[in-house]
Amino acid sequence: MTPILTAPDQRNIESLPNELRLSIISYACTSQSSYRTLLLVSRNFHDLVQPGYLPRVPVRLNQRSARPFYDFIVEQGLAGYIRYLWINGISTTCSQIVVACPNLIALACSKSILYSVCEPPSITNSFTHSKLQELTVFDQCDWSFLKSLPHGASLCHQITHLRLHDLSSMGLAAPDLFPSLTHFSCTMVWPSLTLGEVLKFHRLEHIVLTTFFWKNEPPDEITHRVLMIDCRVRILYFGTNEPGEFQLWCGRARKSDCIWTRRADPRKLI
Repeated sequence: MTPILTAPDQRNIESLPNELRLSIISYACTSQSSYRTLLLVSRNFHDLVQPGYLPRVPVRLNQRSARPFYDFIVEQGLAGYIRYLWINGISTTCSQIVVACPNLIALACSKSILYSVCEPPSITNSFTHSKLQELTVFDQCDWSFLKSLPHGASLCHQITHLRLHDLSSMGLAAPDLFPSLTHFSCTMVWPSLTLGEVLKFHRLEHIVLTTFFWKNEPPDEITHRVLMIDCRVRILYFGTNEPGEFQLWCGRARKSDCIWTRRADPRKLI
């Protein structure tokens, strides 16, 4: 059977009913690049796509792409629709983007960006990021300093999913700083691994340790020992032929496999 759309032909697309076009969009609109492409298909597609599908688009930015993206969401009035944001950069523009998106659910960023979220805006002292529950921090965060910021404690209290890239930032001040925490992940540094601080958080349902250092061999004694620390502990590998971290991070937005659901077979640690 000949498919309805054999090529990206605008005439074929325009002839489809809105219901079918919306179905196409629901499958195609999974990244900011596909979102921008769909905006350019036609005026009709442009109206269908924006802004309804932005909340399900995981956005990834760096310092080079930050300024064009900031101008785009400000000009189009789309900042309030961004839900999932991964931003590599520490520039003022990067901070402006995060601060401008009050309805974020998941944020991956550096500590400096995180600090800027917890500072009061210039006009009002109200905390605008009350929906932010999933946090990934790329570098070592000073939790005591964060707590001292006007909205630092408020942010920490609502976090349910926390991933730390820097193991030295496992000093989370005290369990009462993250009373809602149910999911925790950190990069595994061997042999100086300790989970003592993490196990103080009694509401945790998942503890995910990640590593690039593994061999494609059956689990060794070290692996078994780590997994026996607690039944909630799992080890994920970000090595060759494995899903990358960003891909798994996007799974939360796409309702697919993610760091909290993936269960890789244990392997031998190096």
